[in-house]
Amino acid sequence: MIRNKKAKVITMVFVIIFLLTGCWDYVEIEDLIIVAGLAIDTGSGNNYLVTIETVDLEQSQGGDVQPDSRVVQVEGSTVFDAVRNAIKISTDRYYWSHADVLILSEEIARGGIVKVLEPIIRSQEPRLTMKVLVSKENKASDILPYDTPSNKILSFEIVEMLNAQQHLSKAPNYEVYEVIDKVMASGISTVIPTIGLSTIEGEKTPEVSGLAMFKKDSLVGFLDGEEAKTYLFITNEIKGGVLVESYPSEASASDISLSIKENKTKIQHRYENEKVVMEIKTNIKAVIHEWDISDSISEESINDVKKLFEASLRKDIEILIKKVQRDYQCDIFGFGQILKNQNPQLWRKLEENWENIFANLEIEVDTMVDIINTNLLSNTIKVGD
Repeated sequence: MIRNKKAKVITMVFVIIFLLTGCWDYVEIEDLIIVAGLAIDTGSGNNYLVTIETVDLEQSQGGDVQPDSRVVQVEGSTVFDAVRNAIKISTDRYYWSHADVLILSEEIARGGIVKVLEPIIRSQEPRLTMKVLVSKENKASDILPYDTPSNKILSFEIVEMLNAQQHLSKAPNYEVYEVIDKVMASGISTVIPTIGLSTIEGEKTPEVSGLAMFKKDSLVGFLDGEEAKTYLFITNEIKGGVLVESYPSEASASDISLSIKENKTKIQHRYENEKVVMEIKTNIKAVIHEWDISDSISEESINDVKKLFEASLRKDIEILIKKVQRDYQCDIFGFGQILKNQNPQLWRKLEENWENIFANLEIEVDTMVDIINTNLLSNTIKVGD
């Protein structure tokens, strides 16, 4: 893992050198400040506080080719103004094309994200493929600590965490342009993955898990990691991960874990008696990853396991949808968008009052789990006498 991170940074440095030496707008690489990521908080008064993590290229030109992280903080009346103020700190030019991460504080997110993201969209320097996250800490800058020297480029590590969590299905991976597309769309509300700090062996380290939910462009609430996984089932964004349940037996209960190989979720609508009904059907292909029992695994027990996981997922989906309907009234599942695509005429009739309609939607859930390695499970491994 560490080698991969070093390789990425080293490759990035040489790519930048190559691009700049072949460019008419030639700039010495030592005159560049490479931006890795940024965090946005509220500052003093009505200002924004912008924390910028940069790559220390000076060190990479020495004996150690692994650059360190440098962090600067600047304030401004707008995000763009704050970034411009960073230029006053150094005569070097900020290079934004490798900025990977944008972290927003909870306070910024609750105040509306359009006014923060719009300058990024209009600017030609930062990429619209930056990953967007909402901080669960007091400030977004807590994730990119200003006063703590680091030999880790946290922004690049966070991207690796996002990619890993996407395959564990604890958080999705959304970029700036995807967030903006959802904010502008009708019939769907935005979600953004969340990031916090956990303590491992006495050291605080970023942890990506869960979702921030938005109504229009303002944060209204959070989902934890397990709820985020259920959300991904509903929206057909599951990339992998593990499901765990306790299987009761005559001797004692044992934990069973299924490794998800594939999931397909289809959502259809019905309109009857002046009411919209959303039909959600999930179909999971999985393998038994762990099953701690002493007896042979029978076809009957396999069917029991399938029913156990099907019932559990169905319950999780129903509980999550009801929670979002009751507490937040924001259609993060995109039911309105599905209705719009399937029945544009009906959508035009219901669109204006969709928030209230969503809060009272009737949901029907059908789950199917297909265990695909049953031929390998005919006998358990037993320790000899």
